[in-house]
Amino acid sequence: MKHYRSGIPKAARERVVATFINSPRKYRAEYILHGEVVGIRQFHETGDLEYERPLRNGVTHGIEYRSDVPGKLLSAEPYSNGLPHGIARQWSDEGRLIGTYSMKHGTGLDLWWCQHGENGSPYLSEARCLKGGKWDGFEWWLNPGRKSVWEERHFRENQDAWHRAIVESERRSTAGLSEVLGRQSACFQAAIPGGMRQGSFSPAFSPSRQSTSKKFSSRGQRCAAVECQQIEAVQGL
Repeated sequence: MKHYRSGIPKAARERVVATFINSPRKYRAEYILHGEVVGIRQFHETGDLEYERPLRNGVTHGIEYRSDVPGKLLSAEPYSNGLPHGIARQWSDEGRLIGTYSMKHGTGLDLWWCQHGENGSPYLSEARCLKGGKWDGFEWWLNPGRKSVWEERHFRENQDAWHRAIVESERRSTAGLSEVLGRQSACFQAAIPGGMRQGSFSPAFSPSRQSTSKKFSSRGQRCAAVECQQIEAVQGL
């Protein structure tokens, strides 16, 4: 696959730990070097790579790859000593780069994109906050257009502090979001002077404020606009 450069040493010995239910073909394998597991791979039934995770001292170290469609790389996310660190990338089924984001030692803004059908325009569909390797801050699942969300959560050190779901928008968005399988976390810290705090982008959830569409504040719209510009720049590559 283009853009794929394995971080698992070639000298590592493969040990198959799982096969497909209706086939003897390998589904999951560990890679061992000098008695240590240095990587994990999962495979499609075709034999193509589905997922790769390089390891060092028992934690992710190197680039984690994901391929939902056999032979087509979906994402590459770099890690250092168990924490997301570096520039992550995501590609369309056609191999076009549709999004990037940067993490620093487990802190940053983790993003995920979806497309409207085959060859459709990508849109930012998820944004999560992470601080020091832990979910800390907002998680947003966005509607196409990036000006409203259909689900919003707020975390403090991996704990779900509060959750707001917009049911009507969720119904409209289900088809597009079925492409999304969860990503790691990130942080809006850099976008908010003084750090993330509840209410920075929206008030805490209250049943009396329930509505079928959640609008971003002006500050949130500016953050979304930055990502729109990023997408437009990437599409030109």
